Amino acid sequence: MILNNIWYILIGTVFIVYVIMDGFDLGVGILNRILGRTDGERKRLYYAVGPFWDGNEVWLLTGGGALFAAFPVVYASVFSGFYLALILLLFFMILRIVSLEFRNKLADEKNRLYFDNIFMISSLFIVLILGVALGNVTRGLELTDGKHYYGGLIGLLNPYSLFIGIFAVSVVIMHGASFVMIKLDGDIYSRAAKVNRYFVFINLILYVINIVLTFVFARGRFLNFSENPVLFVLLVLPPVFLVAAYLSNRSEKEGRNFLMSSLFIFSLMLIFGIGNYPYFLPSAEGSGGLDIYNSASTSATLRNMLIIVLLGLPVVVFYTIYVHRIFSGKVKQEDNIY
Repeated sequence: MILNNIWYILIGTVFIVYVIMDGFDLGVGILNRILGRTDGERKRLYYAVGPFWDGNEVWLLTGGGALFAAFPVVYASVFSGFYLALILLLFFMILRIVSLEFRNKLADEKNRLYFDNIFMISSLFIVLILGVALGNVTRGLELTDGKHYYGGLIGLLNPYSLFIGIFAVSVVIMHGASFVMIKLDGDIYSRAAKVNRYFVFINLILYVINIVLTFVFARGRFLNFSENPVLFVLLVLPPVFLVAAYLSNRSEKEGRNFLMSSLFIFSLMLIFGIGNYPYFLPSAEGSGGLDIYNSASTSATLRNMLIIVLLGLPVVVFYTIYVHRIFSGKVKQEDNIY
């Protein structure tokens, strides 16, 4: 039982790090045409995220691998029931990688602009798909025999989950703008700061709406909070971090602004994890679903895989920290770092 809880926390932590790390370069992708008015400015945006994007996606692979090892029934159910959605996600990820790698290899500016548009659209749909998936996991799924989802893609496109998808896009736009403020200067910095301030207020409004809609459509996610009323304090954290982000923006403390944006995402994912516990895929019927007990591997597998993860995860952490140290500082006009 202890191992099951450890793995729930471990997988949750990996996915939180993924959302924070990959969230900023996906946000930069969505803002590509808004912040970069000229070809040169868009090139600087690519240089800003270029050294980091592939390392950031390692966290998603790590989370997926950990889910497969520790909770194979959840992995199987997700990959079978969400099959078409996952194919679309993979399709847009491939498009995004192609545009990111090929764009600066082309001499013609019109062709580069074509890949800029692909980079923007694919980044948008990646976040939207992941947000809709998160919304469905929060709302609960119509699970046959408590394990299998057969609703297909259309069944996932319900109003609540679509709203969560839009909320996710808004969050990464704010997060991406905060990263641009750290890495770039000049006119791009000014535009990013303005976008960041706007989306602080937008996210505050969407967060309040999210709480209301979750209470209406997924009231079961508040059960753990009701049983432990002190946890309701966590619901205050996201607005606090948003206010702190806005104040940091106004005082031009971009590092603190990015930290507050990251803590905002962390607090949202923490609330999600506590609300869903102990379920990975809760049932829409209000009780039951795939949880950390009925979908777990054997105790021996959980124990042995935990040892492997504890040996391998520090390597990923070291790589992430090392890359950010090597490519720290502002990207200047004359830089050609990627």
